[in-house]
Amino acid sequence: MTAVTGRRRPGLVRTATLLTAGDAHLAEDLVQSVLTKLCVAWPSFRAADSPEAYLRRTLVNALTDERRRWWRRHEWSTADPPDRARDAPAGEGVDDELCAALRSLPPKMRATLVFRYFYDLDIGDTADALGCSVGTVKKQTARALERMRILLGPDDILAELPATGVAR
Repeated sequence: MTAVTGRRRPGLVRTATLLTAGDAHLAEDLVQSVLTKLCVAWPSFRAADSPEAYLRRTLVNALTDERRRWWRRHEWSTADPPDRARDAPAGEGVDDELCAALRSLPPKMRATLVFRYFYDLDIGDTADALGCSVGTVKKQTARALERMRILLGPDDILAELPATGVAR
């Protein structure tokens, strides 16, 4: 089990960082939660047809659980947040402007874009990871791309992506 989690941890941290729109601390917390759940459900993980899909689904569930926590809804910041380290390896290669735009999206839309375009999953695999229908993935992707184009502009990172979320 240690070997499996050691090999998959960097990829989980990178995915969690993207799903949290660059929040490396929350990403680490999510990965720790996923690895703890993996220890408890090790037989189910080993029996899964697709271990990667199992981990993606567990990660999305952990993010959803985190967003539902009562203290997160009632926490108010009273001071400026501290400076963030610029060389965090988990978010390496992710543009700050892109992270800010992703942060403005609801978690499901953000997850849809991450799975569809960063990990190049097809619509069915993305629907599996998010626990929703294929139609929902198409609609969420189209709306998320529209919002990202408004935020980033048409000539930016999204220029090579399809105009709607229905490709593939």
